[in-house]
Amino acid sequence: MNKDKNRIQISIQEKVTFFSCIIVGVLSQGMGLFNKYSVHDDGNSLFALGATFNVGRWALDLLGKLEQAFFGSVNCSLPLYNGMLSLVLIALTACLMVRAFEINNIYISGFIGAVMACFPTVTTAFGFIYGAHIIMFGLFIGILGAYLICAGDNLWWRLVGVFLAAASVGVYQAFIPMMLSFIVFYCIHMVLKADKNEEKKVIIQILLKPIYIVGFMVVYFVINKIYLAFLGAEMSSYKGVDQVGNVSLVQYLVRVLVAYKQFLLPSKDTSFYMYPSNVRVLYYVFGIFGMILAGYSIYRKGKQSILLCAALLALYAIVPLATNFIIVMTGTSEVHSYMMYGAVMPFVLTAYLVEKIGSEVNAENLIKRVFIAFCCMLLVMYARYDNKCYLLANFAQQEAISYFTTLITRIKSAEGYDDEYPVAFVNECQISDATLVGVESVKKKAFADVNQIPYWNVQTYVNNYAWLDFMQNWCGYRPQLVDASEVGDATEIDNMPNYPDDGSIKVIDGVVVVKF
Repeated sequence: MNKDKNRIQISIQEKVTFFSCIIVGVLSQGMGLFNKYSVHDDGNSLFALGATFNVGRWALDLLGKLEQAFFGSVNCSLPLYNGMLSLVLIALTACLMVRAFEINNIYISGFIGAVMACFPTVTTAFGFIYGAHIIMFGLFIGILGAYLICAGDNLWWRLVGVFLAAASVGVYQAFIPMMLSFIVFYCIHMVLKADKNEEKKVIIQILLKPIYIVGFMVVYFVINKIYLAFLGAEMSSYKGVDQVGNVSLVQYLVRVLVAYKQFLLPSKDTSFYMYPSNVRVLYYVFGIFGMILAGYSIYRKGKQSILLCAALLALYAIVPLATNFIIVMTGTSEVHSYMMYGAVMPFVLTAYLVEKIGSEVNAENLIKRVFIAFCCMLLVMYARYDNKCYLLANFAQQEAISYFTTLITRIKSAEGYDDEYPVAFVNECQISDATLVGVESVKKKAFADVNQIPYWNVQTYVNNYAWLDFMQNWCGYRPQLVDASEVGDATEIDNMPNYPDDGSIKVIDGVVVVKF
């Protein structure tokens, strides 16, 4: 028996994909790997995974518990460890795509790995580094599950794929668009490879895919219900996760139209805009490449089979819906950059079409060379943007530390202060300080294109819901807190000026009152 027959063969294209992902990942996310930025959820999740089972992320909770059991200690927000593990998992995900879509060109393969690593959603993930490695494990098993659903040798492998896809949703629901996009792209790949003799087989395979998609969602909901019942817990209302299916049909139709609109004309003023500055121009360049090649592929397929041609046209038509399906799931008001990894898939599809369809035209080499030049520009722009996000984080964090250090000094310098006195913060998270300008205000519009969470200015840092955790973690100060209503003289508090003005910090009846 030939031992090599059972060995998994790793192609040169997959090796290029993997290492390009790691290299570009370090270039674009290196500041997040080698520094510790802590704001928003990271402030109170240094040793936790944030919200898990109560927002439908039962697999995230389970994997977190397994990680704790394996290491024998709590989960930790570790930039280099969690970050590098995240990049490896993203690289493996990209390799699955290259294998599934049978990419042969090493430059196209390298681009797919690289763009997966420098896409801004990864930068957002590194802002929540405490759980990024488990989240990206969810991405990997989701695409692996989708791959098995599409290419599994038998029903049992496809059922394994259904379970893996369900577990991926249980890690992070925002990976549903990634899996849908992968399945749609694989169907496109099947149609492009098929000839007239295979049309019946291919159409049947395509029509079966929605059954598997419904299947993994059913498995997800069933396990989620069992997991919550086992823990005696209920779903939270966070981001509308407890309202899935409770939206009217008309609202869903509106969301579908918005998803198409955001694909064709993405809005700059949204919290989920993924094409900053001149990346927007390249997005349209990629779109033009994709539409021309898609149109040509439909034309060529029409000469072989009208049925396959119609199937191909339908599949291309639902690409915008698949990649932006998160908008259909939650509505635009709830979507942010961490939920938009699906928006990287149009770049992947265009790269795929350049390789598969570009080879059928006379100017194949010219098309590929021009396209690869645009790919390089896109990667450079995204890598620079990612570093810019981290630059803002560096400035804002240092400014916030300085601000809170001064606040602590002012509190401890108040007349009559005693370190055993509790503190009452009035107008919490409503700090307004004319002198707290921040670097982005000094150099106006320097960071105007940064809209990734949690990369915000210093005003947002000090007014973040986890500001007390941040102050404790970075400045070593966490007083005993009381509500201002428990302080005797409400009139005296009302007459106090707002911080940082003189008199905004007072000791009243054994309580240090700080009025923002």
